Amino acid sequence: MQDSSRIEISLDNLVFNYRSVQSHVSPSLVIPVVKGNAYGHGAVAVSRALVEAGATRLAVARIDEAVQLRRAGIAPDVEVIIMTVTLPEEIERAAAIGASVFVPDLWRLRFIKSLAGRLGRPVPFHIKVDTGMGRTGFMPEEAPAVAKELRDLGLAQLVGIGTHLSASWIETEQNRRQFERFTAFVNEVSAPGALLHIAASSGVARFPEMFMTAVRTGGLMYGLSRVPTPFELRPIAEYKTRVGQVRHLPAGWHIGYGVGNWVKEPMTIATLPVGSVDGLSSNMIGKAQFLINGRRCRLVAVCTDNCMVDLKCAPDAKAGDEVVIFGAQGEDRITVNEMIAANGTGFGEFVGKIGLRVPRIYFRGGQAAGKMSLFGTEGIARPE
Repeated sequence: MQDSSRIEISLDNLVFNYRSVQSHVSPSLVIPVVKGNAYGHGAVAVSRALVEAGATRLAVARIDEAVQLRRAGIAPDVEVIIMTVTLPEEIERAAAIGASVFVPDLWRLRFIKSLAGRLGRPVPFHIKVDTGMGRTGFMPEEAPAVAKELRDLGLAQLVGIGTHLSASWIETEQNRRQFERFTAFVNEVSAPGALLHIAASSGVARFPEMFMTAVRTGGLMYGLSRVPTPFELRPIAEYKTRVGQVRHLPAGWHIGYGVGNWVKEPMTIATLPVGSVDGLSSNMIGKAQFLINGRRCRLVAVCTDNCMVDLKCAPDAKAGDEVVIFGAQGEDRITVNEMIAANGTGFGEFVGKIGLRVPRIYFRGGQAAGKMSLFGTEGIARPE
């Protein structure tokens, strides 16, 4: 039986996007970012497909995300990089599963050197530089102190040096300053053989001079970009539900929560079984549109578990009809970019917040190949 609400994910398009980006940045290495449950697409299924396609490194945000991938069968020869700040006990857990961490300060660098000595084996890490994001990392003027520490690493293993652009999709001068600070830091530290990575998704699309030896790509893997790309991307996901009930509301009736959303003239609405827990928000009211019978219908109310859309443009809609929140229907397509514009957020803040009561259905070669839901995983997404 087909789920009434679902996100259908094409692993074929995921792999196409990975290879498209890899071809564009070659010979630089692509590090797919699968944090936040792969931006809501499902970290296990996505990671396994990317590794099968040739990815040798994956980036996450938390230690538990790294553990999840290892338990799902992502082998130790695939580097899993934990990008956010880790505390000593988390660094030890990362070392135990062969994951690497971003190191943002001297005391953590020294801790890793000590840990490698105690374990008697390599402990991999990346140096994180703050070039203008103000979030975490060594300040540029700390390069001499870092260089001194790197002269005697013992068994600690420097894998790479990275930073993050703060405005890669909207601004140029600020990005140029960050790039200059990063290259100056790298030159002063002098770490031959270390991966150098600054460009993430928008940077990959806009700044070829910043490819260096590796790039980190999140949105691009999923066919999402805030800026035009000089290479082809394919959407990998479609969010669908069904009309639950068709209702006729008289003029003067109220719709949704609050006291300000009055029906000015008789309105026919469709109530859908998705709401704020499923990625929608009140910000979208009056701005977002969904496809019903190939026509765009305006969102007029959002509740926790339901939403309502105006059927003025699809008066023939009935209970059970398919609704596309983003994706294609007929000759039209609603893009994720349209949805985040209506929501006033980013990709991760929209797609990543769609809960697992909306199951993810994975497709390969046009055939369903797995599922992730509240009940666990099946097929391609099942941990081995």
